[in-house]
Amino acid sequence: VHSYDGGAFKSKGQYDIKNSLVPLLEPFHCSSSGTKFNLILKCSDDFTLTHFYVSGPGPRCTEPVKSGLVWVLEQAPDVERLKKYDSMCAEELLEIVKGAHFGVVKFLDTHKDQGNIDVGIVGMIGYFGRHAKKQIPLGPWMKRSVRQVWVHPNELKSMFSSSGWVCDGRDFTGGCRSGQTDFHQTNVYTVTFRCATSGFDLCEKCAHADVLDPSSHLHAQGT
Repeated sequence: VHSYDGGAFKSKGQYDIKNSLVPLLEPFHCSSSGTKFNLILKCSDDFTLTHFYVSGPGPRCTEPVKSGLVWVLEQAPDVERLKKYDSMCAEELLEIVKGAHFGVVKFLDTHKDQGNIDVGIVGMIGYFGRHAKKQIPLGPWMKRSVRQVWVHPNELKSMFSSSGWVCDGRDFTGGCRSGQTDFHQTNVYTVTFRCATSGFDLCEKCAHADVLDPSSHLHAQGT
């Protein structure tokens, strides 16, 4: 987070905007009073943004975000200049801005009384470096699954988890494809494909590996 002018409900850290960038089971940001807030994100490297995802929090929130604007810029914008967009209609907002280092998110309004703005997730998918425009089918990123009957009898579903897990691919020929050998080598941004019943985990690379041992082939599918 480079800057954000929406504050947080009662100035409490549990409602901070950075919570929406951490892939927890129930991410939650609740702003201070008002709407039309500006979130400026910064990446230290050039990047190519291919997907942008925003959702409201769960049913516990009162003002789920409804609409907004997104820019990708080479330099950090002057937030005061962004105020001109606050009252523009959809047709007036059809403006293309090209850039590289800064992502700007303007939260415009909510589904209810406009008392504040509540945000659940702000997610981005793309590449470091500059890439030519191309279509890459990533599928439903948050709802993927794999099945490999030779490795585990149940379907494994993708999820973000804590650092207290280790890829069970380490027990197969060649070991874990991500190099995991013990617990606490992951963080909250590391995806696991997990069997919720048994707690069996595979990291992203093992989940999509062609072979985990000489007799087993892993097939990935979207759900």
